[in-house]
Amino acid sequence: MKDFRVRMARPDDVVAVVRIANQAFLETARLTGPIGRSFAQQLRDGGEWLFVVEDEDGRVVGFLLGRHSGDTAKIGWIAVHPNYWGMGIGGMLLRAIEEKARRMGLRAVETGTPFARSFYEKYGFKCIRVQRALILEIAGKSIEPPQEVRMRPLLLDDLSSLANIMGRDDYLSLLSSYFSTFQSDPEKALLSLDGENVVGVVIGRADSIYRDLVTLEYLYSVEPRYALSLLYGLVYLSSVEGLRWVGVRFPVPHIDEEELRKKGWKDGELPTFWTRYWMRKDLK
Repeated sequence: MKDFRVRMARPDDVVAVVRIANQAFLETARLTGPIGRSFAQQLRDGGEWLFVVEDEDGRVVGFLLGRHSGDTAKIGWIAVHPNYWGMGIGGMLLRAIEEKARRMGLRAVETGTPFARSFYEKYGFKCIRVQRALILEIAGKSIEPPQEVRMRPLLLDDLSSLANIMGRDDYLSLLSSYFSTFQSDPEKALLSLDGENVVGVVIGRADSIYRDLVTLEYLYSVEPRYALSLLYGLVYLSSVEGLRWVGVRFPVPHIDEEELRKKGWKDGELPTFWTRYWMRKDLK
């Protein structure tokens, strides 16, 4: 049986860390750019929460990129080379961050994961929150526009008038969403009308990796009864553009998860869009 040891990461570990991420992750953490940038930035910031495991030949076979916030240590990414799965290396990395957190007097270790809930539970973590993500595949299906409302593009000139029908916080959230998608997806901002009355706004965003996926960025409904029609206005637009999926992360005001499931929405399992489980281990 091989011997392994944990040590702090060094700058020259970058290639090994990136290649492990390329091969171990299902989600977009496998992409070279994001993992490489994060590794370099954390080393620039001191690298206090970057751990690697190496074998007896000095080969890096696993890594953990973490940080701390307040009284909690946070795991950003943890991965083990596929050839070394099942050898306890992930557990070694978890123990390393837990021991450091204890030495610093921190109270807990937390992380979010789409696919590794059982792994964390094996090491004493508990799920404290679930951020549900549902996805609707619209390719190969009949998609009609909502009948209860009329949808049209939300224009820059419309924004000022919306301040009169929305609370301040809702309006500022609208502005943030509108301008964050303005350059890339201006056509995915929609105004909803019942007759001549504005009854809501919905904004979608094309996924940066899966361009066939549109995710709900913002939804505001003047009355709860319009919320589903607003969402399906975005679904219809996505269908008209020939896209494949629409995704929703909960909670969404006035939209019920079970109602969407009955309409064919399913748990998101795309590498960029998934249900996230927030895990926590309290340190004694």
